[in-house]
Amino acid sequence: MDVSLLRRILQLLDETGEPVDAEVLTNSHVSQEVAAYHIYLLIDGGFVEGRTTKANGGGIVFASAVRMTWAGQQFYANIRSNKIWDQVKNALATIGGSASVQVLSSLALQAVQQSIHI
Repeated sequence: MDVSLLRRILQLLDETGEPVDAEVLTNSHVSQEVAAYHIYLLIDGGFVEGRTTKANGGGIVFASAVRMTWAGQQFYANIRSNKIWDQVKNALATIGGSASVQVLSSLALQAVQQSIHI
């Protein structure tokens, strides 16, 4: 899972107010299938509302994030700051570099709370 791609999806939704399709995220480093899967993860985790299309074999071939949910808004508010985001990525690295989106959200909340001494 590419945590920076997850953040980018939320960032685009926040900045543009427009749906984010997987093809918008596609570049030389990110295939449309990878982008679609990351949108799916945010949908499945309850962070965005959107739609997906699966191929006959079950793989996701299209995904679009339409808007952030309340949980998505909270998560993005917590990771918007580059300082907090760097802390989240460092914490993630200490646990092996991989975690669910829910764990990322918890790490972000902890980083924010620590930064304001709660």
